[in-house]
Amino acid sequence: MSRLPFFSLRGLGPWQISLTYVLITVMFASALLAALLSQSMSATIGIGGGAGVALIVAGWRYSNRAVMAIGAFFPLLTTSIILAALCSSSRGTAYAQIPIRFEIVDSRTGLPIAGARVRIRDLVGYNWGASPPSAAIPHGEPGAESTTDNNGIAIVAYNFHAATRRTHFTFNATVHVRPDLYLTVLAPGYISSTSPLSSYTGGWYVDNSLDGSNLATVKMHLTK
Repeated sequence: MSRLPFFSLRGLGPWQISLTYVLITVMFASALLAALLSQSMSATIGIGGGAGVALIVAGWRYSNRAVMAIGAFFPLLTTSIILAALCSSSRGTAYAQIPIRFEIVDSRTGLPIAGARVRIRDLVGYNWGASPPSAAIPHGEPGAESTTDNNGIAIVAYNFHAATRRTHFTFNATVHVRPDLYLTVLAPGYISSTSPLSSYTGGWYVDNSLDGSNLATVKMHLTK
């Protein structure tokens, strides 16, 4: 009987060999299920394909057609699951809390600025005329804000209007940034900055993050 590296069925009885194959198949199936639950397409493809190859090789080495058939089934099952997940999507148009990542740096040195106040300001209904609003933020003004960390990073989530498309593995939001949404950045020792948020993001931008790992990023340079 042939021997696979680190694995041999030598000396086992028929029922023990069958039980071993069952346990290995259950292990691969469990790993595939875990990848699906994690919503990771790359992990699902890797585990499904790897399980199929491993079982096909094991079945071929030990002349077990049933195991080879199970191995061939894993990639087919994985492909079917992924296609079904991508084809069955939900679409909608609504307001949603969508985060934007801001990176605030010194315009001269390029070093991050910690402790900067980053605010998205909702100025709908305010009559600012043709001039931009003051950097002074009135009490009760609607908006959202955060403060930069030691790396100059602040993440601000705001209730944007967006057209969304979601599948099990992917998320896509086409976000509308209204022209009356302004961005104000205040940092001790630096000249404050106030400008339309759309001047950085555009009037529309696409957010593809499913878990917040792929946020839209706005980089700003402040001057002393």
